[in-house]
Amino acid sequence: MTSPLIVKKHLDSDRIFRLRKYLIGFLFIVVFVLLDRTTVYLQVLPAISAWYPPVGIALAFLIGMGPRYAPLYWLAGLISAKVNYHQPFFSYIFLAGNSLDFGTYTLLAIVLRRVFKLDWRLTSIRDVMVLSFLALPLSGIAAFLATLTLVLDHVIPWSGYVKASLDWWVGDAVAIACLTPFCLVLVMPVVRHFTGLARTAADIELASGGKSIHEAQGFRRAIESLCFVATIVGSLWLALRPQSTGNQNMFYIFFLPIVWIAVRRGLRGAATGILMLNIGIVLSLQFSGGDPSRFALLQLVMLVLSLTGLILGTLISERDRTEKQLSREEERMRLLLESVGEAVYGVDSDGDCTFCNAAFLRNIGYPTSQALLGKNIHEITHHTRADGSPYPWIECPLRNAFLAGEKV
Repeated sequence: MTSPLIVKKHLDSDRIFRLRKYLIGFLFIVVFVLLDRTTVYLQVLPAISAWYPPVGIALAFLIGMGPRYAPLYWLAGLISAKVNYHQPFFSYIFLAGNSLDFGTYTLLAIVLRRVFKLDWRLTSIRDVMVLSFLALPLSGIAAFLATLTLVLDHVIPWSGYVKASLDWWVGDAVAIACLTPFCLVLVMPVVRHFTGLARTAADIELASGGKSIHEAQGFRRAIESLCFVATIVGSLWLALRPQSTGNQNMFYIFFLPIVWIAVRRGLRGAATGILMLNIGIVLSLQFSGGDPSRFALLQLVMLVLSLTGLILGTLISERDRTEKQLSREEERMRLLLESVGEAVYGVDSDGDCTFCNAAFLRNIGYPTSQALLGKNIHEITHHTRADGSPYPWIECPLRNAFLAGEKV
């Protein structure tokens, strides 16, 4: 029978987590509206921004927390449309445009979670590919439909419909490619833990996995991080300085820091580096007053850059997880061998020792396994016949049985 104290404690815990979920929902609306406000200064056409980060965090929120939070996305979109863009209540863009945008990304989140079984942690290359190659085309559909409402409101002429739709799509696509993975990988675990959502075995494994064995640690890690930041700043200066206006081939420099960060830090590092670089590009062009044609090209560069960094970072993270799993399996096998009282050893096709336990080492008089690994067991244990004549490895029945796959 459950005691009243335990029941009360459970109810108090549920109440606290419920309040935390309300708080997260409120903060989501606030952050969405504030980020939407920044896009007012990044417009390439009326009501169309060159980079629209609210859609990136909204998609991450729906994927990580679930479609039940979709009404908050719709509400945040309406508030932003009225407060930041001053759209009339009875206009196509306010009623139909915002609803189309909300409906498309809510449907996308449902399809990713339930149909494609997307792991919101983006733990595999499959997850990144599914997110990228499903979200980007659907964002294009949403952009073309929403831009149509601007045409119906006579904000954009019919002659500029295709260009405006493409600008809207690329702005949303860049935000999804750089901000959604960052939120899913680095922000969403904290949010889910704060709101008390159930932690799976995969969550616990990722949280306790620690850093990759290939990553720098301690002071070296801090120095390496500073070098990453310096490389990003340097690439921004080289590619976007006034003297480089006529040389658009300098944009390839942006790939150098992202590839370096992805190789060293995996997906988490790549997502962070991509976000920092994209923010730097947007701010640099905003404050330097770059021409719109150059900014349109940079949008495409940012999109390709984000996809490249994410795929490479995911591959590196998968490699690190595989190495950790192999290390754990090796440790488990070692403990299993050490717990066995009988002598156990293994050999390769040449008869060289690949593993052994302590009992076998004691039997043959070797102090450690390192002194035995790689040596031919036949030459150590039964290299001589009973009459003292040599017993070559090629005549050993154990070898013949091993190569033939027979039991001895």
